[in-house]
Amino acid sequence: MDFAEWEPVYEAILADFGWDRAADERARDLLGATLGADGATPGVDTFDPEALDALFESQPDGRPRDAGRVEFDYYGYTVVVYGDGSVELDDAD
Repeated sequence: MDFAEWEPVYEAILADFGWDRAADERARDLLGATLGADGATPGVDTFDPEALDALFESQPDGRPRDAGRVEFDYYGYTVVVYGDGSVELDDAD
């Protein structure tokens, strides 16, 4: 799907969830800062827990951002961080 096709779908998703584009793009940037250079595996030099926390900061209108999750492999474990603050840790095998 090219950008021209994707754009209306993306706008509909933003509207359905009540997200604004700037905040969604900020989340993308923060997630990029949290993950490693390969976009999938955080490393010691690239993992930024503060950036991960920022993904779930309150929305601009003060509503909590407690939905969603971030999942990644870290030193042989699969880590899942949920918007409500809970974390799962499992062997990546």
